[in-house]
Amino acid sequence: QRANKRPLMSDLRESGAIEQDADAILFVYRDEVYREQEEKERENKAKAEGKAYQRLFIPNPMQENAEIIVGKNRNG
Repeated sequence: QRANKRPLMSDLRESGAIEQDADAILFVYRDEVYREQEEKERENKAKAEGKAYQRLFIPNPMQENAEIIVGKNRNG
């Protein structure tokens, strides 16, 4: 797994000919999704070790940002 979770064109390699046939490819990336997953993993690890855990990241859906990444734009 790569540290930077932003989608790349190479993520489409096994999806048939989408990468070659598409005129435009857009990706949506939300950092909060991955931050929340990492927080849950840390919390579960602490619980398994019998340690107390205080959440560092509390998701707030009203303030989440999303990035639109243009992976391909054939016509400019």
